[in-house]
Amino acid sequence: MKSILDCVPKPYKLWPSQTEYLLWAEKALLDHDVLVGVAPTAAGKSLLSVTTAAWLVENANKSALMAPRRFLQDQYSKDFPWMPVLKGMNNYICTDCALDFGTCKAKKLAVGKLCADCVYIQARLAAENASMALFNFHSYFVNKMFKNVAIIDEGHGAVDLLYGLFGRKLWKCEVDYPDDLELNPSAVADVVGGVVSGLELRFAHLLKNKADSALIERMEEEIESFKMLHQALQECGNEFLIRKKTELYYGEVTKCRKTEQEYIYVKPLNIDKLAEKILWPRDKVSKIILTSATIGKQDIELLGLSDRKVAYHESLSNIPKNNRLFIIDPVASMSYKNRQESLPKIAKKIKDLALVHKGQKGVVHCTYDVARQLKSMLGESGRYMYHDNFNKDTVLSSFMASKTDKILIASGMAEGIDLKDDLARFQIIVMLQFPSLADDVMAWIAQNHPKRYKWMAIRNLVQQSGRIARHPKDYGVTYFIGAELSKKFYYETEDMWPQFFKDSMVWL
Repeated sequence: MKSILDCVPKPYKLWPSQTEYLLWAEKALLDHDVLVGVAPTAAGKSLLSVTTAAWLVENANKSALMAPRRFLQDQYSKDFPWMPVLKGMNNYICTDCALDFGTCKAKKLAVGKLCADCVYIQARLAAENASMALFNFHSYFVNKMFKNVAIIDEGHGAVDLLYGLFGRKLWKCEVDYPDDLELNPSAVADVVGGVVSGLELRFAHLLKNKADSALIERMEEEIESFKMLHQALQECGNEFLIRKKTELYYGEVTKCRKTEQEYIYVKPLNIDKLAEKILWPRDKVSKIILTSATIGKQDIELLGLSDRKVAYHESLSNIPKNNRLFIIDPVASMSYKNRQESLPKIAKKIKDLALVHKGQKGVVHCTYDVARQLKSMLGESGRYMYHDNFNKDTVLSSFMASKTDKILIASGMAEGIDLKDDLARFQIIVMLQFPSLADDVMAWIAQNHPKRYKWMAIRNLVQQSGRIARHPKDYGVTYFIGAELSKKFYYETEDMWPQFFKDSMVWL
């Protein structure tokens, strides 16, 4: 039998931490169902996943690798071009030259079928028949590309995927459900079925008018997710919390914007059954491997995997700790009740740190609400860059392209951005961001599973800290300036913090 170390793709060489992980995986796979690898930034998780899959192939297994974000999937394709990849149908250009259909998806909707030699079908068959292939979450579960081993890079994303996929607000001004609608899974499933029909009509219109391909792809995923919600309500309805609520509306119905509107809140309290159904059905998937810088026992319990044989391994960072310091310098409490009093002190500290790092680019992590208030305190000088939920990608691209010492006031950017080298040399994290208690399911988790709720905030913080210092020769410093990360909180939750992160912490 080949050693797992003999399966490293050429021309890659292993770091000591990678060798340690692979030897652990080789042994653990013999008698465990679930492997959980905590691997920090610059651990080379993609190489670990591909090598593990290659070794499993040598031992008569087939592996489905999942990279949840497009940039990560593109990186896999770049580093391992020989591996089959399946994307959404809208990512493939139709080769029928008789008419200009654009994508394969557009061709199918225009004439009701795909070409005999369709490039998308070829890609799907190649991925389905391959011993190892790469998918994003959507292409994996929509096409049911189950293999007996599921390997998920950024494995913590499975939790966010399931809450996001099955959590919805059904606005009355958009859906127009009956006033006397019964709040039970069956009745709400009927409403969701109507939403699917409406979205499909809009989707056909977008294709007919050759809308932007990214918009078409988002709409396609939206339709599929509502279809899955419809099915989940029918099959696992007792797992859902369903309520009528009202709040300010900012959707597409112009006449209702910025007014109080009613909606039906639908979200699963538990996601274990949903995870087994769409990610790793027991009759098809026998081994599950999850790697991430931020995946812990709370996630494994939440995903319904803790009753299986689970093995854990934590890798140390390949980046020297002095190159990735996490400095805790509490200035003021950013809890909701203290926020207004604290914000001027926070703004002053940001200005002071900006002067310390004059000539370097940086990022300030905070919520959208805090960002709006900081804007009036920091001013709109040429150095600070602000964004909202609609121009986020554009502003981020401008920040990354800038050659001057810009500072991005960033919201919702804890994951998915790679600010290596001079793209950012410092970060400021304003607060410990707990999931909003305005979300009824998060409030339920806080009440019934307080450790899990705290872990969600810790996980977000560790992800934020990983946006800079991205490879072994890179460097950058992160400052935490809120008072929520006290030594008392740290000692109460010490067993949840990854060791590589503990190593970088400096208390002032």
